[in-house]
Amino acid sequence: MAALDYAKLNRVQKTAVFLIVIGQEAAARIVRTFNDGELESVCREMAKLPVIDLNTRQDALEEFSSLVDMGYESALGGTSYVRGTLELARGEHRAAYLLERVAPPATGGDGVTPAQFEGVDTRQIFSLVKGEQPQTVAFLLSQLDLSKAGEILRMLEAEQRAAVVECLGEMDSISPEVVQRLANQLNRCGDPQKSAAPTVQRGGGAPFVASLLKTMDKETSRSLLSVLQDRNAALSDTIRKKLFSFDDLAGLPAADLQRILRETEPADLAAALKGPKGETLLKKFTGVMSKRAAESMVEDIGMMAPVRPKDQEAAQDRVMAVVRRLEEQGDITLDGGEDGDGA
Repeated sequence: MAALDYAKLNRVQKTAVFLIVIGQEAAARIVRTFNDGELESVCREMAKLPVIDLNTRQDALEEFSSLVDMGYESALGGTSYVRGTLELARGEHRAAYLLERVAPPATGGDGVTPAQFEGVDTRQIFSLVKGEQPQTVAFLLSQLDLSKAGEILRMLEAEQRAAVVECLGEMDSISPEVVQRLANQLNRCGDPQKSAAPTVQRGGGAPFVASLLKTMDKETSRSLLSVLQDRNAALSDTIRKKLFSFDDLAGLPAADLQRILRETEPADLAAALKGPKGETLLKKFTGVMSKRAAESMVEDIGMMAPVRPKDQEAAQDRVMAVVRRLEEQGDITLDGGEDGDGA
C-alpha cells in the first residue's frame, strides 16, 4: 500500500487516521459521541486503511495533539480494527449491523504463500517487520519454515519476542488486510515469479510455537516460556505440554525414569498409565525396576477400575509437573526435539 499524503485527506479521512493511531479503546470513547451517520462515514474510511505509515501517524498526532492525553500508538486499521472499535463503543450486535454497512467487500488479489519467502533474506524480513505490532510479526512468522522463523524470533528484543510468541500461540485467524499489505511488500523484496498464488498458509497455535521453540537453544526457549507464564499462564502450560508430553517420557534414559519413579506418587503414575495407550510407557518404567517391584506395579494397575479420560489427564499432568520440576533442578534432561537443543 502506498504511503498516504496526509495533507490531501479530507476531514473525515483525517479523523479516521487519528482514530486508528490512538488505539481501539481511546477511539471507542470518541466515536460514542458520533451519530450513526458520522460513525458510518468515519468507519467506512477506517476500513479502507489497513495500515498507517509512520509519517502519516506523526502528521495525525501533530494535528490532533490537543486531544491526545496518552501515548497511544497503533499501526493496523482495516475491518478487524473497525469491528473491535465498534464493539467497544456500541456493543456486539450494533457493531455487526454497522460493519455490514461500512466494510469494503472482499476482493481477490495476490496473497501470501510460503514460496514468496523462499527468496527473501532473513534480515530483509526482520527489517520489514521489526517495527510492526506483535500480531503482524506473528502472522509473518507463521508463514515461514521453522528454522527461518526461529532465526527472526531470536533477532527481536526480549519484550517484543514474548509478545509475538503469545500472539502466535493464540493465532486462529488472519486479517486479510494484513495479508495483502505484507504480500505487496514481499513482492518487492522477493522473487515476483513466486507471488501469483492467492492462498495463505495457516500457521500459529500452540503446536506451531512448540515446534518453533524446539529449534531454539534451551536457555532462550526456557526464558521465553518463563515470560509467557507471567503473561498468559494457560497458553504457556499448553505449549509446555506440546513441547514434551507424557508419552515422550518413553524416550528418557533409564536413570531419569528411575528418578521420576522415586519422586512421583504411585497412585498418580498408575492412573496415568492405565489402559492400552499406556502399555508402551509402562514397559519402559517396569524395565528400570526390580522384577518384584515391576510385577507389583503391573498387578496394581491391572486391578484398578477404569480411569475416566479427564482423571487420567489430570494424573498425567501431575506426573509431568514432577518431571518439569526435576528438569528445572537439573536432575533429569528432557530432549526438546530433533531440530534444536530444545526446552
